[in-house]
Order: sequence, then C-alpha cells, then structure tokens
Amino acid sequence: MKIKFLVPALLSFTSIAYSGLANSEAHIEKTGESTLEIQTMADQEGIVLNDGKKWVVNPEMMTYVRAIEKAVNALAESKKPTMEDHQKLSKLIDKNVSGLTASCTMTGQAHDELHKWLLPFIGYANDYRDSTDKAVANKNLKNIEESLDIFNTYFI
Repeated sequence: MKIKFLVPALLSFTSIAYSGLANSEAHIEKTGESTLEIQTMADQEGIVLNDGKKWVVNPEMMTYVRAIEKAVNALAESKKPTMEDHQKLSKLIDKNVSGLTASCTMTGQAHDELHKWLLPFIGYANDYRDSTDKAVANKNLKNIEESLDIFNTYFI
C-alpha cells in the first residue's frame, strides 16, 4: 500500500528536481562551458562518503543497479548501436529503476545519499528514453555511464 503512494510521489519529486538539473545543463550548452570547468555531477548533487568509505546498498537494490550497468556497458562497447538498440536498453533501464525503487529498504543518511544519485539518474534515464535520434541517444547514454561511475565512487 505504501509503495502505491511512494512511487507516484517519487516520480513527481523527480520531475521537479530534474527540471532544475535540465536548466543547469541548458546553461552549460548556451555558455559553451566545458565539463572540465564545471563541478562533477556528484559535486553538484552533494553526495558525500560515509566517513571516507562507500555507502553500503542493500543486495536487492544492487541487483538492479548491476543489471543496468551490465546492459549499459554492453551497448556502450557496441560499435554502432541502432535506435532500436537504444530503445531496448531504455526499456531495460526503466524496468530496473522501477525494481530498484520498489526494493528500497535503506534508511538514514545512506538512503539520503543514494537519493542524491538516484533522482538525477532517473532524469538521465528519462532523457535517454525520450531520445529521438542516435546522436541524442548517444549523448544521453554517456550521461548514464557517467552517473553509474559516480554511483560506483560512492556506493558498494
């Protein structure tokens, strides 16, 4: 019963949080700033380590993250992915994000830090899903790859 309420609330919050992120990305494109001149995505979200160590994510949730990561890496290594390949991956990501959010049992600061990563990741996944051509899909896939790198920096 709680999940039925939590998922729509999370999606609504994600839309609001993501709109701010999209605006900052639009600013970057307009001004021509390079990504080297800007804080990393993790810094922008304020993710911190657990006294210098990675946060432990429950095994049920890690299953979904690793499934996403495995599929993303496989497509990223592909020489010439088609739009059909991108769309197939997008559906897999959406499915696993749903499983990830439904299996969340984390609490406290570990939960809060994970959400600092998860909400932007959902935004990147939505952008990827909404991609209309290969160039945009490839760019959005790169954002997902970078976000997964951030996940692996802060979580285990």
